[in-house]
Amino acid sequence: MMVEPSTKREGRSERTEWLKTLGTLPTAYADNPEPMQLLKEARACYAEGLMMATVLASAAHVEHTLAQELELRGLKAPGAHMSFADAITAARKIFKHAIVCDNMDRLRLVRNPLAHRKPDGHKHSIHTRLRDENRHPDLILQDDAKLALYVMHGLFFATLRQME
Repeated sequence: MMVEPSTKREGRSERTEWLKTLGTLPTAYADNPEPMQLLKEARACYAEGLMMATVLASAAHVEHTLAQELELRGLKAPGAHMSFADAITAARKIFKHAIVCDNMDRLRLVRNPLAHRKPDGHKHSIHTRLRDENRHPDLILQDDAKLALYVMHGLFFATLRQME
């Protein structure tokens, strides 16, 4: 039996409180503005209950940040295209703990059916997952959004550098 989640408005204060557990963002940021804006918008989307938008903005932030980190470490040519999956594979050379890249890959898998049309019955689509898990799609998406925010913040803070 699927349980209907609370309305978007009712859950706003709980979502806002949950966001606080991810840490305080820096007050100054002197790098490309796109990743920081994506981070802020992903947080705002989550607070407003826009779970798909949260996943998409968070994943975009992770892709931006990961590409920049791989370039800085000489694992990707500047400006060269690298798929999200390939970037995660390359990142396994950087991060000591496999869980970091495993979580990025989980984010990639839940993001893909939202960003790209997949055939009916695709393993990671919301429809397949709601049927397999017998959970309301809003609850599945909220879990996906939390994963996305967790991954995004973890990568953001792991790659944050002091201003020179």
